[in-house]
Amino acid sequence: MQSSTLVSALCLMLCALGTWARESCSESLTLMPLPSQQVAAHFSFRCHKSVGEHSNTFSVFPRTIARIVDLTQVQQFTAQLTRGRWKKMWGVPMLPDGTQLQAPVGALLEAEFSQRELADAQWRLLVHALGGLMCASFNTLENGYAMPAAGSGRLVSGSMGREAVCTENLTPWVKLLPCGAKAGLAQLLDPRTLFSTSYHSMYVLFRPRAPVMCCCLQVSIGFSG
Repeated sequence: MQSSTLVSALCLMLCALGTWARESCSESLTLMPLPSQQVAAHFSFRCHKSVGEHSNTFSVFPRTIARIVDLTQVQQFTAQLTRGRWKKMWGVPMLPDGTQLQAPVGALLEAEFSQRELADAQWRLLVHALGGLMCASFNTLENGYAMPAAGSGRLVSGSMGREAVCTENLTPWVKLLPCGAKAGLAQLLDPRTLFSTSYHSMYVLFRPRAPVMCCCLQVSIGFSG
């Protein structure tokens, strides 16, 4: 009990520090009954950080994500790992707020870069960085599919349907959270329960909101209930 109280106190201190450094982190859990008498659970963790005076100070925003963004100069990206397929018997794969629950099987990476002539090199840096971060085979997606984006930018994407999704992927994902799995909703992400479900998907989204960096860490899980 004392250990749990200490961890909670530390998390509150982190949140206080985050406010001073213009950082914030919020979490939510949505449970949606399915027509098949099952339940879809959606865990959402959102971290925000202002870019400015304290941009080199990190308390709740994952420093690793900021480093990858700085290294690759990526404008935004979605890195997703999914096992199983969303079944028709579960109904529409969408939460009441419009959040999509369905994703392609395996590994999916989509990114946008601002300079078309540098996009290929920056994409290669990104796939290797995220591959190491999430213990996944994103590095095999070096030759992504590219298309023009707004202005002089470029959109690049790649996918691999045979990526095995397991505890090795969940562990580094949880470490991106301010308190890991020691406090908050992340304590409910039991690997044995998670990986025994018919469908589960975890993803990291980076979306800039000038002048704020926003990193959204989200998990979507379907399980019998």
